Amino acid sequence: MDQDSNSEPSLARVYRLSGETWRQLAIYLILVVSVLTLVALSVHRYGPDLIEIVLHFLLPENWLFAGRTLVERMLDAQSLAVLINTGMATVIMLVSLITFPLKERVSASYEQDTQCTGGRAPNEPPLWRQALEECELGVFYLALTLMVLRLGLSEDEAARQTSVVLSHILLAMTMAIDYISPTLQRHGLTYTDILATLARHPVKSLGFGVVFAAGPVAGGHILINAGADPVMVFIALGVIHTISLAGAVLVGTLVGGQLTKSALEADRVGQTPRLATWLLITTTLIINGVFFGSAGQTFYALTPILKCEWSVVDGSFKVHEKKLLPPSLVLGAMVTIYNPTDRVAALGAHQIDVLFKGESIADTQLTQFEVRPGERITQDLRVRIRQRGGLVHGLLKSGTSIKQRGVGETFNDLITAAHYSAQIVFPTPVGDLPIFIK
Repeated sequence: MDQDSNSEPSLARVYRLSGETWRQLAIYLILVVSVLTLVALSVHRYGPDLIEIVLHFLLPENWLFAGRTLVERMLDAQSLAVLINTGMATVIMLVSLITFPLKERVSASYEQDTQCTGGRAPNEPPLWRQALEECELGVFYLALTLMVLRLGLSEDEAARQTSVVLSHILLAMTMAIDYISPTLQRHGLTYTDILATLARHPVKSLGFGVVFAAGPVAGGHILINAGADPVMVFIALGVIHTISLAGAVLVGTLVGGQLTKSALEADRVGQTPRLATWLLITTTLIINGVFFGSAGQTFYALTPILKCEWSVVDGSFKVHEKKLLPPSLVLGAMVTIYNPTDRVAALGAHQIDVLFKGESIADTQLTQFEVRPGERITQDLRVRIRQRGGLVHGLLKSGTSIKQRGVGETFNDLITAAHYSAQIVFPTPVGDLPIFIK
């Protein structure tokens, strides 16, 4: 068949898979199911301990608490959409790294069945080159994932919404690149050329990614929001994911076949743009890596403070000073601090918030002091309270309380020590970390 002829396969060819294609697809899906089952069993068996196992593998003993705190802080800050999208994209990348030779065989066999590239002779790179490019794709994915997670940690709502949008795009891109690329790669294109080709056809490539990622993502949202049993969640998502990948490897071959002719006729990405692309990816990876690395170092430095045991001495809470103009109070309490670690817990000029019934009413700075390893000290902490929102706001709020509850009950509320609490705020690269003093 002429290589420049129409590469659109007939419907009969699309739906008629050869015995070899069925065999390769079955082997591929068995391996996919095995990988997903291993992941599901690991999560089900170890649960929350899985993060602990990974941290023990990656970090030395004295960094474990800092790593655990950092991971918890990151997960708590992210939206459910970002966590599900990032999790799905990670699973796709994991499956791809393990199964890419079998995925390639399925795609190659189906290409022969459908003649979707117009009978073009393949120019397939050696297996080692494919493995290297899969690793390069992993670096690309890691750089973008860290960027999405960093935006999700921001206190700015626009940045957080951007992280949600980017997580959807990243998931669609991951699916498109993984399952459209085998056909293009088989005809001599590198991943840089493939990315350029997909960028020239954004609707087709991202549309493909959205269609085949939609099932697992929607299933994840529905099952998690419904509070389904974790075992059922793993089984259901495993089935949905397997069906999705089976369709993706076949349809991705057809889409790749549609793009092959234009991709080969287009100018290849030159050395300078290629280097510029990898410089951008590497810079993104380094910047975000430094950010999360500095967050880890901050939590490591805070480890002794985070492990300290804080308690207010009974009966020590008192008013030291009060002013009418400008309206303010100086509250104080004796706080006992015990350092169970083998490192000095040094507190600098950290912010302390005073809460009344859980609502912040004032903030000030702590004086610097330190607690040596194994030492228990009692510190006199004082804080000046200024009514937030100004005097008018305070009077209106107090007036409303008096009207609703009476003078006596309102006054008793204000002088009841149990209604007051405090938290020390530690700034970190991933947001402020409050430690409550009970």
